[in-house]
Amino acid sequence: MKINVVIPSYNCEKYLYDTVNSVISQDYDDLRIIIVDDGSKDSTKEISLKLKEQNDNIVYIYQDNAGVSCARNTGIDYVIKNRVGFEYIIFLDSDDMWRKSFFNESVKSALEAKTDVLGFEMCRCSNDMKKAASKNRLLKTPDGDPLEKEYSVVNGGADNIRCLDEAHMGSIFYSVEMIEKYGIRFFDGLKFSEDKIFKIQCLYAAEEIGLFTRVLYLYRNVSSSAMHTASFNTEYYKTIIDSYIKCDKQMLEIKNDSKKELMWGRILAARYTAQITDEMYKMFVPKAKVKAFFKENQYLIENLKQYGTLAPNTKAWLKVYEASEEKYILRQRIAGIKQFFRNKLKKMSYFRKMYHNNTYSNENKYI
Repeated sequence: MKINVVIPSYNCEKYLYDTVNSVISQDYDDLRIIIVDDGSKDSTKEISLKLKEQNDNIVYIYQDNAGVSCARNTGIDYVIKNRVGFEYIIFLDSDDMWRKSFFNESVKSALEAKTDVLGFEMCRCSNDMKKAASKNRLLKTPDGDPLEKEYSVVNGGADNIRCLDEAHMGSIFYSVEMIEKYGIRFFDGLKFSEDKIFKIQCLYAAEEIGLFTRVLYLYRNVSSSAMHTASFNTEYYKTIIDSYIKCDKQMLEIKNDSKKELMWGRILAARYTAQITDEMYKMFVPKAKVKAFFKENQYLIENLKQYGTLAPNTKAWLKVYEASEEKYILRQRIAGIKQFFRNKLKKMSYFRKMYHNNTYSNENKYI
């Protein structure tokens, strides 16, 4: 059974060889690696072509810079066009890796079951990959408890949409047939949460989801990554909120009695609306300006009121806000001052080192 590994790359020459080699070195015969060069200006092309010359299962695609979502979609389109029978697709960021010797007989057997989605665990690692996170979370069951069995299968649809909450989007095998059937793609232009939205749609569309308690994906904590350099402003949050609402609307097309209606995107949108309110007051945005923003985007408030009560943390936030708006604002102003000084401390080398040692205290046994 062919497994297609799509690796979008933009100016990642420092890590690309190790990333690709972590796939090439696996004990699995039918792997195809698709490197999508998203307009890199470093030596990504040269490294990719050299790897391709040495390995006949590597495909190199160049495109003008359009963002990671578009690059992944380019990979999906290539895989669908060249699909023969049942195949899987999986995504690997160009600064991350697969664990060494991932494919054992149990994994190969699980792949042969041909579930629409097959999820594994991930591990956060230090920048140099020498240390792993001190704690790894197990995959969750639909009830929220850690998965005790090595392998289990649950139904797709709205009820089990959170069964892979703790899994990185790249630690999941997706049926190419399913993606093609439902036209699932990453939202072009979306820089943040695009992976979560894609994962939600696949979990909803799937007939069956396989859950496997074995680490596959090694996430490299790179300080220059998109998540670490994000600017958390109103535009950042609003783009994500709109995308989550769009996610639910798209899945209405495949809703049926067994899948039920997908509302998780709108619930997350409500959570982000609460967060955007927190951030504006923490940044000392005047109250009148905050009110004007939500007056211009009334649908955010309507979504918050309708779906915010369906998640415990957002429900608690609403209770605090509605009890006393002035006390809430004062609390956020104080939190903003504390956050300012915490950010200053984080930039100091001593505290950065202390955080690193506390977070990555174990030798990385996966490489």
